[in-house]
Amino acid sequence: MKSILYLMHIPWQWIKQRPHFIAEYLSEYFQIDVLYKIPLNVHKKNLINREEYIPNIKPFFQFPFKRFKFLKRFDFLNKLFFRFSISQKKINSYDYIWITSISLYPMISHLITDRTKIIWDCMDDELEFKSFKDNKILLNSFLNIEKELIGRADIIICSSDYLSQKIQSRTSVFREIFVINNAIEIPKINVSLKNMVEIPKLNLIREINNIFMYIGAISEWFDFKILFKMLEENNNINIVLIGPNDVEIPKHNRIIHLGTIKRDYIFDFMRYAKALIMPFKVNELIKSVNPVKIYEYIWMGLPVIAPHYGETEKFSDYIYLYNSPDDFINISKSIVKNQITVKKTKEENRLFAESNQWKNRCQEILKILAL
Repeated sequence: MKSILYLMHIPWQWIKQRPHFIAEYLSEYFQIDVLYKIPLNVHKKNLINREEYIPNIKPFFQFPFKRFKFLKRFDFLNKLFFRFSISQKKINSYDYIWITSISLYPMISHLITDRTKIIWDCMDDELEFKSFKDNKILLNSFLNIEKELIGRADIIICSSDYLSQKIQSRTSVFREIFVINNAIEIPKINVSLKNMVEIPKLNLIREINNIFMYIGAISEWFDFKILFKMLEENNNINIVLIGPNDVEIPKHNRIIHLGTIKRDYIFDFMRYAKALIMPFKVNELIKSVNPVKIYEYIWMGLPVIAPHYGETEKFSDYIYLYNSPDDFINISKSIVKNQITVKKTKEENRLFAESNQWKNRCQEILKILAL
């Protein structure tokens, strides 16, 4: 059985995302060792104790020396910390090294021989995050790393067409890139809610009407202004947010933030929603996002509202897209009044989700690795 060293830039205990799903499914076909970066700025309340389906999962430290001009010279220490996690001999024994972020490449680039193939799964346009855009020194450093990686990687996979085109245009390196969209893990049937932390949260929303619900991380791209405008014009709408946040959530008596909830139970929570929403600012970061949540929303068979851009247009037969705050508000009013409902039947929604499962994406990846 071939082996993969799977390097993750997000903690294993974070809300389940693309790297978690792919690692779990590939572990059925490869010997996988997962190394994930220990979060230095993530609050414990946003982490989840997750069952480990992969036997060997270990953390490592990576300090943000590159973010500060006066600390940049100490970046070599990250390579030393990484070597404490895994030996060079062990690294050279892997058939593949899977990298989920350009930030991980410098820690291992000097240790990789020609025998080992590098796979770069580019899941986000990382250089469009605020932390990079606000720091020119950091941005320029990672522009060079991205260019080196796009030239060095044996296989590059992107989560969206837009992202694939963007990194090639930015680096002026044009090569074959495989686009593997995000997907859904179909929820387990008859999973009973036994978690004592989650039950009070579920009881809270059971008594609330006209819930417009969001599931996912709440960060710089979240459009609170559009939500407040919707609440001003819809006195009987309530908003429930589920997921970790690294930005402050403005106070409003009809906005309820339930925090992080174990993925096994989020579908139980979504059953109490009137509609499912994705209120994002459409900037260069978001244009590259093929949203996992939309696949999950469609599975639920409820009205879905999302901003209109290239990657959401693919779902237009199943969801409502908005181009302006007025569109968003008008669609929400029509949903509350039952003037519009789901676009497709429950069966059609389920069939769409079933054809876009992570296990299907994994089969696509296996074909790529067989090249």
